[in-house]
Amino acid sequence: MNIKHVVSVTVHPAPEITWYHNGLKIKTTVDDESRYVTTRETGLYTLEIKSCQADDNGEVSVVAKNCYGEDQCKATLSVQRE
Repeated sequence: MNIKHVVSVTVHPAPEITWYHNGLKIKTTVDDESRYVTTRETGLYTLEIKSCQADDNGEVSVVAKNCYGEDQCKATLSVQRE
Protein backbone atom coordinates (compact mmCIF):
# COMPACT_ATOMS: atom_id res chain seq x y z
CA MET A 1 0.00 0.00 0.00
CA ASN A 2 1.19 3.52 -0.81
CA ILE A 3 0.51 6.48 1.46
CA LYS A 4 0.76 10.21 0.92
CA HIS A 5 1.47 13.01 3.37
CA VAL A 6 0.31 16.36 1.98
CA VAL A 7 0.97 19.79 3.49
CA SER A 8 -0.11 23.22 2.33
CA VAL A 9 2.55 25.92 2.56
CA THR A 10 1.66 29.34 1.21
CA VAL A 11 4.51 31.76 1.92
CA HIS A 12 6.72 33.98 -0.18
CA PRO A 13 9.43 33.39 -1.03
CA ALA A 14 8.76 29.71 -1.58
CA PRO A 15 10.28 27.58 1.19
CA GLU A 16 12.78 24.76 1.16
CA ILE A 17 10.90 21.63 2.23
CA THR A 18 12.61 18.82 4.17
CA TRP A 19 10.90 15.57 5.22
CA TYR A 20 11.93 13.45 8.24
CA HIS A 21 11.11 9.99 9.57
CA ASN A 22 11.70 9.50 13.31
CA GLY A 23 13.98 12.55 13.28
CA LEU A 24 16.15 11.37 10.37
CA LYS A 25 16.11 13.21 7.04
CA ILE A 26 14.39 11.20 4.30
CA LYS A 27 16.26 10.94 1.02
CA THR A 28 13.56 11.91 -1.45
CA THR A 29 13.45 12.05 -5.21
CA VAL A 30 11.06 12.96 -7.99
CA ASP A 31 11.95 9.64 -9.65
CA ASP A 32 8.99 7.26 -9.71
CA GLU A 33 11.31 4.30 -9.05
CA SER A 34 12.12 5.45 -5.49
CA ARG A 35 10.10 4.45 -2.39
CA TYR A 36 10.06 8.11 -1.27
CA VAL A 37 8.77 10.51 -3.91
CA THR A 38 8.08 14.21 -3.43
CA THR A 39 5.96 16.51 -5.54
CA ARG A 40 5.04 20.19 -5.39
CA GLU A 41 1.93 21.80 -6.87
CA THR A 42 0.93 25.41 -6.16
CA GLY A 43 1.59 25.46 -2.42
CA LEU A 44 0.91 21.75 -1.89
CA TYR A 45 3.88 19.58 -0.99
CA THR A 46 3.50 15.79 -1.00
CA LEU A 47 5.62 12.93 0.29
CA GLU A 48 4.55 9.56 -1.11
CA ILE A 49 5.85 6.42 0.57
CA LYS A 50 5.46 3.46 -1.74
CA SER A 51 4.94 -0.09 -0.50
CA CYS A 52 4.61 0.87 3.17
CA GLN A 53 6.14 -1.60 5.60
CA ALA A 54 6.18 -1.99 9.37
CA ASP A 55 9.53 -0.18 9.58
CA ASP A 56 7.77 2.92 8.19
CA ASN A 57 5.92 3.21 11.54
CA GLY A 58 6.74 6.31 13.53
CA GLU A 59 6.76 10.07 13.28
CA VAL A 60 6.81 11.73 9.87
CA SER A 61 7.56 15.43 9.97
CA VAL A 62 8.10 18.19 7.47
CA VAL A 63 10.00 21.45 7.90
CA ALA A 64 9.34 24.46 5.66
CA LYS A 65 12.12 27.06 5.78
CA ASN A 66 12.72 30.34 3.97
CA CYS A 67 14.65 33.55 4.73
CA TYR A 68 11.95 34.70 7.18
CA GLY A 69 11.90 31.61 9.37
CA GLU A 70 10.67 28.05 9.56
CA ASP A 71 7.71 25.97 10.67
CA GLN A 72 7.07 22.26 10.99
CA CYS A 73 4.26 19.76 11.05
CA LYS A 74 4.27 16.22 12.48
CA ALA A 75 2.13 13.12 12.06
CA THR A 76 2.30 9.57 13.34
CA LEU A 77 2.28 6.79 10.77
CA SER A 78 1.04 3.39 11.93
CA VAL A 79 1.28 0.55 9.41
CA GLN A 80 -0.80 -2.52 10.30
CA ARG A 81 -0.95 -5.83 8.51
CA GLU A 82 -4.24 -7.70 8.09
